[in-house]
Amino acid sequence: MKKEEILARSKKENIHGDERHKAIEKSANQTAFLAIESVYAALIVILFIQKLITGKAFADYQVFLLAFLIGYIGRFATKYSYTKEKEWLFGLVCGIIGSIACLINIVGKGMGWF
Repeated sequence: MKKEEILARSKKENIHGDERHKAIEKSANQTAFLAIESVYAALIVILFIQKLITGKAFADYQVFLLAFLIGYIGRFATKYSYTKEKEWLFGLVCGIIGSIACLINIVGKGMGWF
């Protein structure tokens, strides 16, 4: 293939632009993550308040707390792996400790240990 043919083929394949596609995909993923985490946060608050007021909630808020923490562990782990900044490592470690504690509490209550 000649240089002109390669360039023409590459231009045709990337008509919409790879960088544009990546930026749109990244933005969509970030928006989805924030939406999911916002729903978890709202459910945690609603269930916690409902349990305080009535003594019983329609679901266990700790399950949503665990999902919320796992989402943020992924976020902190990704940011730390790219930047190596200690604040992301601190958030990652705190998230892991919180997730383990939450999981132990959920399992312990389910098994009748607590």
